Amino acid sequence: MESRAVNAEDEGTDKLAVLPGSRPPLGPDRVVPRGRHGHPREEIQRVHRARLLDAFVEVVGEVGYENTKIVEVCKRAGVSNRAFYATFSDKEACYLDAFDIGTSFLVEEVTRAYESASGPWTARVRAGIETAMAYLAANPAFARFCTIEPPRVGPAAVERLNTVIENCRHRLEADQRAIATPALRDGPREAVLVGSIVRPIFGYIEDGKTDELPGLVPSLVDFLSLAVLGTDTAGSPLEPA
Repeated sequence: MESRAVNAEDEGTDKLAVLPGSRPPLGPDRVVPRGRHGHPREEIQRVHRARLLDAFVEVVGEVGYENTKIVEVCKRAGVSNRAFYATFSDKEACYLDAFDIGTSFLVEEVTRAYESASGPWTARVRAGIETAMAYLAANPAFARFCTIEPPRVGPAAVERLNTVIENCRHRLEADQRAIATPALRDGPREAVLVGSIVRPIFGYIEDGKTDELPGLVPSLVDFLSLAVLGTDTAGSPLEPA
């Protein structure tokens, strides 16, 4: 079976821009006619929610969570403050909702790419990492939203981010038989390994180089291969990024 890893050049960046914050809040498919339009209340609420989520991620990506004002989000979404608070209890609730929607999609896509790829573990890991980097690169507002902003939101957001990282670790880890150093699976060594993968990704995003994330793939894959499988099994030197 061929790998489903996403390639931005082959698929087109527009096809990857599907995470919260990637679509215009007031797009033509989100217009609710004024007056006696006859639309069910649930449909209107669904449209308002979609608008608010995209507008919220967009604003947070520009000014940061702490400086994001609900009134500005509502203005971009074309809804009233009253509509916002009918949908979300507060700013943090809106953040967590957008975070959950986007990261759930990302994890599903990464898992699909990993499980669909053929070949050894390293090939499957590459497929998963390529997919993650392609989606983040195509959705810079959400990339910053889900990586840099959680500590500024609060403990609930940080816990969600840590859970996403942990879920990815579980889904992309090697089979028990393939691991050369079992100690890497537990404790401080594994924490160092995960941190060594996450830090450069977060660094690129924080430095405004989100579009360059796909260039990290070779180094990330090689580092994981050497750290998890060992030099004898990994077999190849580090590739230049």
